[in-house]
Amino acid sequence: MEITVKELAEKVGARIEGEEDLSIHDVCALDATGIEPGRIAFHAGEAPPEALDSGASSASAFLVQEGRKDLPGPAEGKAYLWVEDPYLAFAEIACCFHPLPIAQETSLHPSAIIDLDTKIGDPVVVGPHAVLEKGVQVGAGTRIMAGAFLGKGVVLGENCVVHPGVCIYPGVRVGNRVQIHAGAVLGSDGFGNARRPDGSWQRIPQIGTVVVEDDVEIGANTCIDRATFAETRIRRGSRIDNLVHVGHNCILGEHAAVAAQTGFSGHTILGDRVRVGGQAGFAGHLRVCDDAAFGGKAGVFGNVEKPAFYLGGPIRTAREFWRLWAELARLPEMRKQLRSLLKKQK
Repeated sequence: MEITVKELAEKVGARIEGEEDLSIHDVCALDATGIEPGRIAFHAGEAPPEALDSGASSASAFLVQEGRKDLPGPAEGKAYLWVEDPYLAFAEIACCFHPLPIAQETSLHPSAIIDLDTKIGDPVVVGPHAVLEKGVQVGAGTRIMAGAFLGKGVVLGENCVVHPGVCIYPGVRVGNRVQIHAGAVLGSDGFGNARRPDGSWQRIPQIGTVVVEDDVEIGANTCIDRATFAETRIRRGSRIDNLVHVGHNCILGEHAAVAAQTGFSGHTILGDRVRVGGQAGFAGHLRVCDDAAFGGKAGVFGNVEKPAFYLGGPIRTAREFWRLWAELARLPEMRKQLRSLLKKQK
C-alpha cells in the first residue's frame, strides 16, 4: 500500500512543506537509517530541534508540530507535514499501513471445534484448535486465532481480533472492533467468599457476566472477572494494558487507559477518560470522577471526586505529594537540629 504525502496530509489535516508527491508505504523511527526510503516519521512536540535531521534520516517525510519556529527546513527531496499533534497524526497514519488483521475471507480450520448451534458471520476466520461452544455468535470480519476458547452463549461482534489462547467464559458479550490479546481471560469468577466462624470459606457463586463495549483493546494475560450479579463492564474506547486485573462488578468508563499490573478490587467504578499508571491499586467499592489521572503505584482507598493528577498511596494531588517528599528529604537535618536543641536544654 502506497499513499502520497498530499493524500496523507489531507487525512490528518496537515500543511505540507517540501515534496507533496512523495510516495509513502510505511512508518519508521525519526532516527532510522539504512532502510529503504518511502517512510514517514514524527518529531515529538517537546523534542529538541537537533533531534530532527531530515538529511540523515532514512524517512522521506516528517510530521512536525505546527508553530515550531526552531526547526530546520526539510532536506532536498523530503517533506514536512505540519500538524497540531504529531504523535496523534503518526498513530492515525500508522494504522493506515498496519490495520487490525480482521478477516477478509472465511476460513474455518479443520482442527477447530465449532458447535453446530453457532451463528458465524461472513467473512470470519477461526484458527487451529479454537473452540466455539453452543450458542456462540461471531460477527462478520472477526478473526479468532489458534487455541482461543469461546464458551456457551458468548457474543462476539464484528471486526474483532481474538489472539491465541484467549479464554472467554460462557455468557460474556463483546462489542465491535475489539482486540483481545493472547492469554486474556474474560468472565472468570469474581473473588467472592464468605468467611465462616471457624475461619474457613464459603464460595459465593458468581452468576453475573462481563460486557465489553465497542473499540476496546485488552492486553495480554489481563483478567476481567464476571459480576456476582448483573455485570462487569468495560465501556467504549477503553485501553487496558497487559497483566491488569479487573474485579467483579467493576465499571471502567469510556476511553479509560490502564497501564500494566494495575488491580481493581470489586465494585470500583471509573468515570470517563480516567488514566491509570502501572501497578496502581484500587481498594474497591469506590467511585472515581471523570478525567482523573493516577501515577504508577498509586494507592486509591476512597472516592475521588475532583479531576486531578494523583500520586502515592494513599493518593495525594501531585503538588501535595511532591511537597511532602521535599519535606521528607529534610528529616535527617531536622533530626540533627532537634537533638542539638535537646542537648542544650539538658
